[in-house]
This record gives sequence, structure tokens and C-alpha cells, in this order.
Amino acid sequence: MLKKYMRTDRLIILFSSALVLLAFFTTACIQQPEFPAEPKITFESIAFREMGSNTAADSLILTINFQDGDGNLGLSNDDNSSPYNERFYFVYVSGEQKTYKASIEDILSEISYNLNTNDYNNYLDGIITIEEALQIVLEKLPMLNAKLVTLSDRLTAAFDSIPPYRNPYTCTNYTILKNIDTIYYEHNIYYHNILVDFFVEGAGGTFREFDWVKEFCNISHDGRFPVLLPGQDKERPLEGSIRYSMPSYGFKSLFNLKRLKLRVQIIDRALNKSNEIETPVFTLQEITIK
Repeated sequence: MLKKYMRTDRLIILFSSALVLLAFFTTACIQQPEFPAEPKITFESIAFREMGSNTAADSLILTINFQDGDGNLGLSNDDNSSPYNERFYFVYVSGEQKTYKASIEDILSEISYNLNTNDYNNYLDGIITIEEALQIVLEKLPMLNAKLVTLSDRLTAAFDSIPPYRNPYTCTNYTILKNIDTIYYEHNIYYHNILVDFFVEGAGGTFREFDWVKEFCNISHDGRFPVLLPGQDKERPLEGSIRYSMPSYGFKSLFNLKRLKLRVQIIDRALNKSNEIETPVFTLQEITIK
């Protein structure tokens, strides 16, 4: 449920990715409440839907309530440039002897501007892939007295602090360009706008984090929910609920009767983080729905 403090129609959106279900219900104009610019969230419910099939994933379904003072929640499919880019790469400029952190779009923009190429536009238009873009960067940055930081740079004193090429960093910090090089990067936390951490109860009732990326490489239940009010004035207070579905074939085999809890946070378009909340402790059996 979502309340926007102006008159509009009832709208329900179901996304094909099966990650988010948003229901919007609005009422006639009433006096606007005062919410802070930072989102505030509260727990609503958690449920587990078991599909009982090898062809359809089970789902853990989280529902949270939110309030936001300026309504700037959600990311579109086109929000992939800074500050919502997925990865940061590192560019060493030899003349300055400095290293800069930048998105692939920012690096291509500099190359296209200084070398008068179409690489930046070609990437934005989908004409070249991320792998092809990285290859272009490796080839053309030296023309600007700069270079992309790679695994081999770890052997130098300037970059000996970057992580080694071993688990989990092979999943989280390196990408291999076949027969060319291994490029170092860091994940941008603002690529996702909903962050979900899993905790499993261990001996003595203490909870430890279950890190999906370390266990399974490149698997994460962080995600994106879309712009909540596309095409409308976002500078208004907004409140409602988000239903976030996390599909996986491994929930039962990993957790079965174990006691779990989730930690959740959302981020708005201005990069304001909400408060963190935790779900009540649960087992999959306790929250199973049909």
C-alpha cells in the first residue's frame, strides 16, 4: 500500500523479474504530513512460499512499510550511471601520480572527450558490451598517460593493499578479460536500493551472518525496487509498503529448520539510507504459505 498526499488513481504493478510487488492506493487531497528526507522503514511481514518443483524457485517474501519526506524512492532500468553504477574501477594517472575511482561510463566519457571517439555513446547505446568497453579502456587510457588498475599492479608498492586473487575476492573484486588482463574493481553499494542480510542462529543462541557472496559467488539478495511514482512530482511526502520477493532453489537445503532473521535497509535516490530493521526470528516451516 502506498499513500501519496494528492489525488490520483489506484495502481498495481507486478514486475516480470518477480522481485517486487508494489500496490498503490491513494486518497483525496489531505494535509501533507511531515516526514524526514531520510526514508524510515518498519517491518510488516515475512513469508516463505515453497514451489515443490525443480523448475520453479522457492521464494522468501518480505514486506516492509516506509515513509519518505520527498518521495524520491526507487531506481529505473536506466539508472546505471554514477552514482548508481554497479562497479567502480581505478584509474592511475602517471603525471599526477594519483589514483581515481570512477565508473566505466565516466572513464569512457573522458576517453571520448579527449581522444574524440564515440566510445562513450556506443556504450550507452548498447553497441558495445562491458567487456568490449573495458578492452577499449585498457587500450586507450595510456594515450592519456593513465592506466586501469589490474591484478598485476598488486606487485607494486603503490597497489600492494588491493586484495589477493583468491576467494572471495575473485567473485567480488576482479573481472577477467579473456587472454588480456584481470581488472580490479569495487562494488558500489548504491547500485542497489534495498539491502538484505541473512543471519543464522548458532550455538548458544548467537546469530552469525550468512554471506551469500562468499558462499556462492555473485549471489546476493540485495536488489532494486523501481521508481514508485514514475512521471509524477516526487517532491512530496510518501508512505506505503514494499513487498520484496527473493527467489532461490537453496533455501530449504541450506536452512530447513534453522532459526533465521534478516536485517534490512533501503536507500533513496539522494543516497540517504534508511534506518536498519530486523525481522523477528523465524524458521521456514513457521512462515510457509501456500
